[in-house]
Amino acid sequence: MPETCTLPSSLTAITLSDCELKLDQIVTFLVQRGQPSNPATPIFGTEAAFKALATWTPLLAATDDTKVVKTPEFSGLVIPSSEGQFEGGGDNSTIDGIAIYKGEGPVDVTGGMFRNLTSTTRQDLLKLVNEPNLTVYMVNRHGNIFAKSDYNGIPIKNFRLGSTGSEGYNEDNKTPFSFSLQEGWDNDLIMVKADFNPRYDL
Repeated sequence: MPETCTLPSSLTAITLSDCELKLDQIVTFLVQRGQPSNPATPIFGTEAAFKALATWTPLLAATDDTKVVKTPEFSGLVIPSSEGQFEGGGDNSTIDGIAIYKGEGPVDVTGGMFRNLTSTTRQDLLKLVNEPNLTVYMVNRHGNIFAKSDYNGIPIKNFRLGSTGSEGYNEDNKTPFSFSLQEGWDNDLIMVKADFNPRYDL
């Protein structure tokens, strides 16, 4: 939890908005290695550039750290709320026995399920397991893209791809995946409605 030694002179007004930010059902990721925070030439310098298909298309063909790869579509992804981290409580270690709030913990994202992956696609996804600095742009069923406010991807850790399971007759093969999000991952989250549909146009 950020600690501030000097408080502002008054409480900060809470911004109210008529527009909702709703993740809804996330169905695919656009995956990229983490980019520098303040590069001389940002990939997406403006919202207009972020919305344009012409900006994204070269990233799919790139051969450096800017390359973007798109995952197969998936179902079942659940992003749980974080849980508060506390020190002490109910004992003599804290004043009045009141626990001390120490911020929020990381979030384990689970439930994601790919269906009927080919061996080639599975091997490609497994390569992401070895990447230490991944970010994702989340795409929901409506084609909205979720990113950080600087138009970079959302950092993820511990990407895992499970083994393929089969429940037999008339059932799809299912391959689970999971990963972790850092504390405060959604503090500067934005939703962008692009000028194209990333589900079908990338």
